Amino acid sequence: MSGFTTATGIKVQAGTIGTSQRGDVQDEARPDILLFDDFEDRLTLRSAVITKSIWDTMEEARTGLAKDGGSIYLANYISEQGNVHKLVEKLENKLIIPIIENGEPTWKDRYTLEDIKLIQKEADDYEGEYLCKPDASKDVYFDREILDKMEVRQPIKEISGFKIYKEYNPSHRYAGGHDVAGGVGLDSSASVFHDFSTIPAQVVATYHSNTIAPEAFGDEINDEANHFGRCLVAPENNKYDQTILKAKQLGANIHKHVRGKTAKTISIANPKYILGWETNSLTKSQMMADYRKAVNDGLVALNDIDLIKEAKAYTRNDLIDRQPDPRDVTMATRHFDLLTAAAISWQMKNHAEVSEEANPYIEFPMVANEKSLNPSE
Repeated sequence: MSGFTTATGIKVQAGTIGTSQRGDVQDEARPDILLFDDFEDRLTLRSAVITKSIWDTMEEARTGLAKDGGSIYLANYISEQGNVHKLVEKLENKLIIPIIENGEPTWKDRYTLEDIKLIQKEADDYEGEYLCKPDASKDVYFDREILDKMEVRQPIKEISGFKIYKEYNPSHRYAGGHDVAGGVGLDSSASVFHDFSTIPAQVVATYHSNTIAPEAFGDEINDEANHFGRCLVAPENNKYDQTILKAKQLGANIHKHVRGKTAKTISIANPKYILGWETNSLTKSQMMADYRKAVNDGLVALNDIDLIKEAKAYTRNDLIDRQPDPRDVTMATRHFDLLTAAAISWQMKNHAEVSEEANPYIEFPMVANEKSLNPSE
């Protein structure tokens, strides 16, 4: 039955998740409770367009509830790239029930320990399908246990979106990495600064914006570096040259390296210094691998909750360079801008130097005695 009314006057109506409710329900008949059941599976997860459509339909129904109405969501927690994960992060009142807990079956009337052992042996994704732990997937890139133990700090200061987590120490080595975007509301331009003089190293500042123009981001990078003694910065130089050009005009200390020869290179008569950091298939996998090792070994404290969330969501599939479908709203948000900026910044650990203001070097040698004044000596 698509609908019925109980003897006590309660009306129950059924529908499919793909059907819009807008305009079908009058104000006096708005539902008091919505029950969404089994709204996500591996088939819907294959399409971010379908996943986003399901979310929009559920939200449309939820916002059409009667005053003081509520929603219940029943689903399998099999992925961190779908709507169930979004609800797990969003909702306070959530109950996650694995098939076994503390060595005991949670559904004792249906599964015995022998049943569960057989399921574990035969299941392709035992952790996701039966333990509600998609983060245990082999595709997860960073160690979840380490990330879960990370201390989340509140910024001690925030300047127009630039969050500062640690005070500047002139005797320490700092560097910033920067992921540059177009500023048209899709992926973000992002900055992450590390202090390499502490154990563990610290993320001392972060910034991200999806509306800042590339040229204005050059100003932003220069201003951010000034908070840490005009430290070394490494903006991504794959596109939007105006970011690096503007930062250079302002006198920013930009990382540079000599362009090398590749298999496609015919000849380079006069190798030139390349400003910034070039992200390609080779450097991306290396910089992410280096940063993963540092995080997993406890050598860096991320501090920023947004950066920690990006590290948790990052998978091995995200290492693959691919152009997202322009209709694909979910994929359009999976750029990991802060994480990319952090990985670039980490590559500067062997290049960062103490600010000159902390090293007032004396230009002339110290005079120990009168004999040392003899030029011949």
